[in-house]
Amino acid sequence: MLSKTDLEGSFLKLVALASEPIEEYLKTTFTNDDVYRTLIPEAIRLSQESVIPSMIRLWLDTDEATIHAAIRKHLKLAKTFVDNVIALSKVLMEEFLDPLLHLLISTQEPDLSRYLVQNEVNLEVRNRNGETPLLALTGLQTTPFSLKEQKYLDLAQAMVLRGSRGSSSRTPLLLAVESGSVGAVCLLLGQLFKAEEGNGSAGCARVVGAMEYVNMRCAPLLRAIVEKSERKVAIATALVEADEKAFQRLSQIRHTDLSSLRTDFYIEALTWSIYCNFSDGFTFILPKIPMAALSSRRNLDGDTIYHVAAAAKSNEYLTLVGQKDFGGETLSSLNAKKPISLDIVIECGSAEKASLLLLHGVKPTEDQLLKAKKKGILIVGGPGSRSRFSNLTKPFYSNVAVKRM
Repeated sequence: MLSKTDLEGSFLKLVALASEPIEEYLKTTFTNDDVYRTLIPEAIRLSQESVIPSMIRLWLDTDEATIHAAIRKHLKLAKTFVDNVIALSKVLMEEFLDPLLHLLISTQEPDLSRYLVQNEVNLEVRNRNGETPLLALTGLQTTPFSLKEQKYLDLAQAMVLRGSRGSSSRTPLLLAVESGSVGAVCLLLGQLFKAEEGNGSAGCARVVGAMEYVNMRCAPLLRAIVEKSERKVAIATALVEADEKAFQRLSQIRHTDLSSLRTDFYIEALTWSIYCNFSDGFTFILPKIPMAALSSRRNLDGDTIYHVAAAAKSNEYLTLVGQKDFGGETLSSLNAKKPISLDIVIECGSAEKASLLLLHGVKPTEDQLLKAKKKGILIVGGPGSRSRFSNLTKPFYSNVAVKRM
């Protein structure tokens, strides 16, 4: 016959009695809002968490807004709710600007964060800043060598081990690259290497797999090359160095199996750096490709590096590639199915690029000489001959003269 006000002071003791008549009376007296917004937080304040499972059991059919209100007061309630059969979807607050996992990361709750990750929480959800949980994690400042930092590293590893390729086939590493965060990329690469403690080859295989040689156009390295305001050569450098380190440590069988595919991948990356005018990336990647591959392999469009460089707006790429000693005969026949390099530069009307090609021994045909003249480029002499012009387009070479008419 006690009123609701009378019962509030003894509520926790009454719930602990586990008496069916008392429980039924309490259920008719207290609402879900009373329990989740007031009484459960009160149980935590009084260190009587042991009665919370009974409260959840009695007031189980509760809407998400009420559950969220309780969690926002005490984030650790999320685990308590999930452990007591409240659906995971009800506690994650994924539609909020700051979902639960992001809140746990930002408020430095690595253990509870890892609990959610291990319970298959969606790792593609983004917060108000557009960050996935993994990217939010890399932005934290933790004390070096502290237990707290190690817990965060363990959390990062748990996310990496999930694989977590999203519905759009984007991996955490690809998302990190697209965020422009060097720290996020380096942290992920480090965790990939450590993915299976005590098994170095497995970690290396995981790194190589993350490079996605086959899925070229969505590979992290190629996305790092794409022109955008936040593009950083440090990201491309970190990816290439990690790939080199991992690839060298693969088993001989895997090394042999992937070698040709990997070379094709780097040819494509180099051509992308030209297409996207990423000269720093081009300079870094160029020495990573064997000379034989540079002179023979084609990209996905069927072109060699020399042809892509010849067609580029900037002379820089052709200059850098030209430092490789291909030999004129090779350069003249690199791509029989498409115009050769000299044809390309003539069509572009570039006297400077024509000079570079002729320097490396490309011998113009009569037809090419005529085409060049029509484009306003006068080619005089050739290997072994002496130029008769003094006002030549730079660079000037003693055995050939290229002049804009």
